[in-house]
Amino acid sequence: MKTKLFFSICAAFFLIWQTAEGQGYYNSKSEDYPKNEVHLEYGVVTTQSVAIRGRQLLSDISSAFLNAFIQELGYEGIKYTRDFRGTRGAVGLGYSRYLSPRWTVGATVNYHGFNTAINFDNGDQAFIKDRFYTFLLDTDYRWVNQPGVQLYSGLCLGATYWEYFYEKPSLTVSNHTFFNMQVTPIGIRVGNQIGGFFELGLGSNGLIVAGISGKF
Repeated sequence: MKTKLFFSICAAFFLIWQTAEGQGYYNSKSEDYPKNEVHLEYGVVTTQSVAIRGRQLLSDISSAFLNAFIQELGYEGIKYTRDFRGTRGAVGLGYSRYLSPRWTVGATVNYHGFNTAINFDNGDQAFIKDRFYTFLLDTDYRWVNQPGVQLYSGLCLGATYWEYFYEKPSLTVSNHTFFNMQVTPIGIRVGNQIGGFFELGLGSNGLIVAGISGKF
Protein backbone atom coordinates (compact mmCIF):
# COMPACT_ATOMS: atom_id res chain seq x y z
CA MET A 1 0.00 0.00 0.00
CA LYS A 2 2.80 2.41 0.92
CA THR A 3 4.60 1.54 -2.32
CA LYS A 4 1.49 2.36 -4.37
CA LEU A 5 1.10 5.68 -2.52
CA PHE A 6 4.74 6.56 -3.14
CA PHE A 7 4.49 5.88 -6.88
CA SER A 8 1.19 7.83 -7.05
CA ILE A 9 2.88 10.87 -5.50
CA CYS A 10 5.83 10.53 -7.88
CA ALA A 11 3.47 10.30 -10.85
CA ALA A 12 1.60 13.42 -9.69
CA PHE A 13 4.81 15.44 -9.43
CA PHE A 14 5.90 14.16 -12.85
CA LEU A 15 2.63 15.37 -14.40
CA ILE A 16 3.02 18.74 -12.68
CA TRP A 17 6.57 18.99 -14.02
CA GLN A 18 5.45 18.15 -17.55
CA THR A 19 2.64 20.68 -17.38
CA ALA A 20 5.01 23.33 -16.13
CA GLU A 21 7.58 22.53 -18.82
CA GLY A 22 5.04 23.35 -21.48
CA GLN A 23 4.50 26.84 -20.03
CA GLY A 24 8.12 27.99 -20.23
CA TYR A 25 10.56 29.17 -17.56
CA TYR A 26 10.80 32.67 -16.23
CA ASN A 27 13.86 34.32 -17.65
CA SER A 28 16.25 34.50 -14.70
CA LYS A 29 18.02 37.48 -16.29
CA SER A 30 14.83 39.42 -16.87
CA GLU A 31 13.43 42.00 -14.45
CA ASP A 32 9.90 41.33 -15.73
CA TYR A 33 8.56 39.30 -12.79
CA PRO A 34 6.63 40.13 -9.58
CA LYS A 35 8.87 41.37 -6.78
CA ASN A 36 6.39 41.02 -3.89
CA GLU A 37 4.04 38.38 -2.55
CA VAL A 38 1.60 38.31 0.37
CA HIS A 39 -0.04 35.19 1.69
CA LEU A 40 -2.68 33.98 4.13
CA GLU A 41 -2.21 30.46 5.52
CA TYR A 42 -3.69 27.89 7.87
CA GLY A 43 -1.66 25.04 9.36
CA VAL A 44 -2.41 22.08 11.63
CA VAL A 45 -0.24 20.05 14.04
CA THR A 46 2.09 22.85 15.11
CA THR A 47 4.82 22.89 17.73
CA GLN A 48 2.44 25.03 19.80
CA SER A 49 -0.26 22.35 19.79
CA VAL A 50 2.35 19.72 20.63
CA ALA A 51 3.44 21.83 23.63
CA ILE A 52 -0.15 22.04 24.90
CA ARG A 53 -0.76 18.31 24.43
CA GLY A 54 2.52 17.55 26.16
CA ARG A 55 1.55 19.69 29.14
CA GLN A 56 -1.81 17.93 29.36
CA LEU A 57 -0.13 14.52 29.28
CA LEU A 58 2.32 15.48 32.04
CA SER A 59 -0.57 16.86 34.09
CA ASP A 60 -2.55 13.63 33.74
CA ILE A 61 0.46 11.48 34.64
CA SER A 62 1.23 13.63 37.70
CA SER A 63 -2.42 13.49 38.81
CA ALA A 64 -2.47 9.71 38.43
CA PHE A 65 0.61 9.31 40.65
CA LEU A 66 -0.77 11.80 43.21
CA ASN A 67 -4.13 10.04 43.33
CA ALA A 68 -2.46 6.68 43.81
CA PHE A 69 -0.48 8.08 46.75
CA ILE A 70 -3.53 9.74 48.33
CA GLN A 71 -5.61 6.58 47.97
CA GLU A 72 -2.84 4.54 49.59
CA LEU A 73 -3.30 6.79 52.64
CA GLY A 74 -7.00 5.96 52.66
CA TYR A 75 -8.31 9.19 51.20
CA GLU A 76 -10.30 9.88 48.07
CA GLY A 77 -8.28 11.04 45.11
CA ILE A 78 -8.73 14.15 43.03
CA LYS A 79 -10.89 13.51 39.98
CA TYR A 80 -11.57 15.86 37.10
CA THR A 81 -12.63 16.07 33.49
CA ARG A 82 -11.13 18.37 30.89
CA ASP A 83 -13.03 20.29 28.21
CA PHE A 84 -10.37 21.27 25.68
CA ARG A 85 -11.15 23.72 22.90
CA GLY A 86 -9.08 25.82 20.58
CA THR A 87 -8.37 26.82 17.05
CA ARG A 88 -7.76 23.71 15.03
CA GLY A 89 -4.59 25.21 13.64
CA ALA A 90 -2.41 28.28 13.33
CA VAL A 91 -3.60 31.23 11.23
CA GLY A 92 -0.75 33.12 9.58
CA LEU A 93 -0.09 36.18 7.43
CA GLY A 94 3.16 36.74 5.57
CA TYR A 95 5.09 38.86 3.10
CA SER A 96 7.91 37.80 0.76
CA ARG A 97 10.30 39.80 -1.39
CA TYR A 98 11.71 38.22 -4.56
CA LEU A 99 15.48 38.69 -4.71
CA SER A 100 15.41 36.67 -7.94
CA PRO A 101 12.68 34.75 -9.80
CA ARG A 102 13.50 31.68 -7.67
CA TRP A 103 14.58 33.05 -4.30
CA THR A 104 12.54 34.97 -1.72
CA VAL A 105 13.05 36.33 1.78
CA GLY A 106 10.32 37.60 4.03
CA ALA A 107 8.46 37.37 7.33
CA THR A 108 5.42 35.54 8.67
CA VAL A 109 3.33 36.00 11.80
CA ASN A 110 0.79 33.50 13.10
CA TYR A 111 -1.61 32.98 15.97
CA HIS A 112 -2.72 29.82 17.75
CA GLY A 113 -5.11 29.84 20.73
CA PHE A 114 -6.45 27.23 23.15
CA ASN A 115 -9.11 27.25 25.88
CA THR A 116 -9.37 24.56 28.56
CA ALA A 117 -12.02 24.13 31.27
CA ILE A 118 -11.23 21.71 34.11
CA ASN A 119 -14.23 20.41 36.06
CA PHE A 120 -13.46 18.78 39.42
CA ASP A 121 -15.78 16.25 41.05
CA ASN A 122 -16.21 18.51 44.09
CA GLY A 123 -17.78 21.19 41.87
CA ASP A 124 -14.74 23.44 41.54
CA GLN A 125 -13.72 24.70 38.12
CA ALA A 126 -10.51 26.01 36.63
CA PHE A 127 -10.06 27.79 33.32
CA ILE A 128 -6.88 27.90 31.27
CA LYS A 129 -6.23 30.08 28.23
CA ASP A 130 -3.11 29.72 26.10
CA ARG A 131 -2.25 32.26 23.43
CA PHE A 132 0.69 31.80 21.05
CA TYR A 133 1.99 34.64 18.88
CA THR A 134 4.80 33.63 16.51
CA PHE A 135 7.07 35.84 14.40
CA LEU A 136 9.33 34.23 11.79
CA LEU A 137 11.87 35.35 9.22
CA ASP A 138 11.71 33.04 6.23
CA THR A 139 13.30 32.16 2.92
CA ASP A 140 12.08 29.98 0.04
CA TYR A 141 13.78 28.58 -3.01
CA ARG A 142 11.75 27.51 -6.08
CA TRP A 143 13.51 24.57 -7.68
CA VAL A 144 10.69 24.32 -10.26
CA ASN A 145 9.60 27.82 -11.25
CA GLN A 146 6.99 28.08 -13.98
CA PRO A 147 4.44 30.85 -14.61
CA GLY A 148 1.54 28.74 -13.28
CA VAL A 149 3.24 26.13 -11.09
CA GLN A 150 6.08 26.33 -8.58
CA LEU A 151 7.63 23.64 -6.39
CA TYR A 152 9.74 24.96 -3.55
CA SER A 153 11.42 24.35 -0.21
CA GLY A 154 11.72 26.77 2.68
CA LEU A 155 13.05 27.54 6.14
CA CYS A 156 11.67 29.90 8.81
CA LEU A 157 13.41 30.96 12.03
CA GLY A 158 11.99 33.07 14.81
CA ALA A 159 10.32 33.10 18.21
CA THR A 160 6.95 32.47 19.86
CA TYR A 161 5.46 34.56 22.65
CA TRP A 162 3.32 32.35 24.92
CA GLU A 163 0.70 33.89 27.24
CA TYR A 164 -0.80 31.60 29.87
CA PHE A 165 -3.92 32.52 31.88
CA TYR A 166 -5.03 30.29 34.80
CA GLU A 167 -8.18 31.11 36.76
CA LYS A 168 -9.18 29.14 39.91
CA PRO A 169 -10.78 31.29 41.29
CA SER A 170 -8.28 34.16 41.06
CA LEU A 171 -6.45 34.88 37.83
CA THR A 172 -2.79 34.01 37.37
CA VAL A 173 -1.01 35.29 34.26
CA SER A 174 2.40 34.21 33.05
CA ASN A 175 4.31 34.41 29.79
CA HIS A 176 7.56 33.47 28.20
CA THR A 177 9.22 33.49 24.79
CA PHE A 178 10.88 30.53 23.11
CA PHE A 179 12.70 29.82 19.87
CA ASN A 180 10.56 28.41 17.08
CA MET A 181 11.02 27.44 13.45
CA GLN A 182 9.40 25.86 10.42
CA VAL A 183 11.07 23.52 7.95
CA THR A 184 9.25 22.99 4.64
CA PRO A 185 10.84 20.22 2.53
CA ILE A 186 8.16 20.47 -0.17
CA GLY A 187 5.58 23.05 -1.15
CA ILE A 188 3.53 23.59 -4.29
CA ARG A 189 1.88 26.78 -5.53
CA VAL A 190 -0.57 26.82 -8.45
CA GLY A 191 -1.62 30.08 -10.08
CA ASN A 192 -0.14 33.28 -11.48
CA GLN A 193 -0.84 36.61 -9.73
CA ILE A 194 -3.38 34.91 -7.45
CA GLY A 195 -2.71 31.32 -6.45
CA GLY A 196 -3.19 28.63 -3.87
CA PHE A 197 -0.46 26.67 -2.13
CA PHE A 198 -0.03 23.49 -0.12
CA GLU A 199 2.98 22.58 2.05
CA LEU A 200 4.27 19.66 4.07
CA GLY A 201 6.55 20.74 6.89
CA LEU A 202 7.39 20.66 10.55
CA GLY A 203 7.30 23.45 13.10
CA SER A 204 5.36 26.52 14.12
CA ASN A 205 3.26 26.79 10.93
CA GLY A 206 2.16 23.17 10.96
CA LEU A 207 2.67 19.70 9.58
CA ILE A 208 0.17 20.50 6.82
CA VAL A 209 -0.20 24.10 5.64
CA ALA A 210 -2.49 25.51 2.97
CA GLY A 211 -3.45 28.99 1.87
CA ILE A 212 -3.71 31.63 -0.82
CA SER A 213 -1.22 34.24 -2.01
CA GLY A 214 -1.04 37.20 -4.34
CA LYS A 215 1.94 38.51 -6.31
CA PHE A 216 2.47 42.12 -7.35
